[in-house]
Order: sequence, then C-alpha cells, then structure tokens
Amino acid sequence: MNWLFDVLLYLVIPSCSIYIFIRLLFKKKYPINPIVEAIRLLSITYLNYLIFIVWLMPVATLNYLRLNLVPLKTIFTYTMDLFQGHINIFVAVTNVIGNILITLPLGILLLLSFNKVNKKILFPVAIGSPIIIEFVQYILHINNFGTRSVDIDDVILNFIGIVIGFYLANLSKEFLVRKKAEIEAYQGKN
Repeated sequence: MNWLFDVLLYLVIPSCSIYIFIRLLFKKKYPINPIVEAIRLLSITYLNYLIFIVWLMPVATLNYLRLNLVPLKTIFTYTMDLFQGHINIFVAVTNVIGNILITLPLGILLLLSFNKVNKKILFPVAIGSPIIIEFVQYILHINNFGTRSVDIDDVILNFIGIVIGFYLANLSKEFLVRKKAEIEAYQGKN
C-alpha cells in the first residue's frame, strides 16, 4: 500500500499544484467556484490514480502477452475455476468487481463535469475509455514497458462501471433536486 502515498506525492500533488497555479492565473477572467474547483481537483486526483493503476503499477512480469479477445471468456473462466476450487473467491471477486469499481468514478465525474450528458455522450465515453486503457496497455507491453493483460472482458466490466457510476450520480442528483424542491415548498407554506 506504499504506492498510494507514492502516487499522491509524485503525481497527485504536482498535478493539483499545477492546476491551482494555472487556475489562479485566470481567476479574474473565470471566477472561482469552490464546488467546481473541488470537483476538478477530485477529478485530477482520480485520473492520476487510475493512470497509475492501469498503466504504471508493476505487476508480475510475463514474457508473453496475455490477450483475450473473446467476450466473457475471462469472467466465465473465473466462475468455473471458482466453482471447481481452483482459485480463491477473493481473486475472482477482486478481478471482476475491481474492474467495475475502478471506472465507476469516471461515470460520476462525467455527470458532474458536464451539464448536459445524455446517452449519445455517455455510451461513446463508456466504451471508448476502456478501449483506450486496454490499447495503451497493449502498446506498453509490446514496447516492454507494461506487463498487464489485454482483455475484452476488462473493456466490458469498465464499461459497466462507467455506466453504473453515471446512473448512480444521476439518481443522486435527481433525489437532491426533489428534496430541495420539497424543502422550498415547505418553507413557502410557512
């Protein structure tokens, strides 16, 4: 877990510092909104950790590329190995749920960052982002910089994570808007 601190120290703090410096240069032209700035800083932090985890974090070195282009093959293999007792439940759940959870914040940030996000924007971003992640993993591997597998199931699970994150954020936003309207209506009656 030392990597959490290293990413904070070497990626997050410098990135956020550069953003704050640039933001302060343009504060007269673009007024500072604390909520917007907090969302942007959280976005920078999340993206730094995401980049580290999917492209830079060292994993077991292999002399070959683990490549899966058959949809649901890895998920099915995990399920079968789990039921046959060949792998630990922690390994299967971590790999499947982890691929969903790692991109879930991307869906939330998509809704928070843009006012009008609909399915025409959500689905290309939700499919394009995981494809870019896997493509860069492939490029890193063929250039001897990465050791991650390239798997269509990761694309599927990351897609699911982004969509779930978006819809959870959208439900939360709608709930807060309704509650605010109820409070205002209640205060208007008194």
